[in-house]
Amino acid sequence: GKLARRVPVTVVPGGVDLDRFPQKPAAQANPAPVLLTVRNLVRRMGLDRLRDAAGLLMHQGRDYRLLIAGHGPLRHELEVLARPLGERCRFLGPVGEEDLARLYQEADLFVLPTAAIEGFGLVILEAFATGTPVVGTPVGAIPEQVARQGEGYVAEKASAADLARAIARFLDRPDRIAPDRLRALAADLSWRRRAERLRDLYQQVIANRR
Repeated sequence: GKLARRVPVTVVPGGVDLDRFPQKPAAQANPAPVLLTVRNLVRRMGLDRLRDAAGLLMHQGRDYRLLIAGHGPLRHELEVLARPLGERCRFLGPVGEEDLARLYQEADLFVLPTAAIEGFGLVILEAFATGTPVVGTPVGAIPEQVARQGEGYVAEKASAADLARAIARFLDRPDRIAPDRLRALAADLSWRRRAERLRDLYQQVIANRR
């Protein structure tokens, strides 16, 4: 049969509202590094692996605070799994917009432990907007977005051991990416820029049809 005519495809992905997620005001000195994740508490989000990774970091003698924001059917199960972590781990439940921006700002690192199916990861851009770096698993579009920071921010596999190694690597690195640079990355991925790109695309399509 005849081959179908190839149609050019342009992808205009999601973005971030810079006004909703302002940059952290200044360098902060938390008593212990604050690790944050914001997720629906369902299986594919990999939160059980994050808990196991946190346990590995604890056994290595590392000091940290893990904050888990969000709600879902696995909350009770995850809270039980996290009991050995003690006060190192807190479940915050659902978080409003203003509190969410503040959490991003106060965190030293945002962790995205997804085990399966991660289409784009808007939380990555929200963290970037506030100047907070992101470590994530090699699932879906996470590597593409996280790699914008440079090398070493993506775990080798979506396992607890590899996630723990990626977090430890971040905590030990002397060349942490600056909040201003992360904000600039977010600005390039803002909804305003996405809208401009979509406008230009429509103008191009209209011009080609004339």
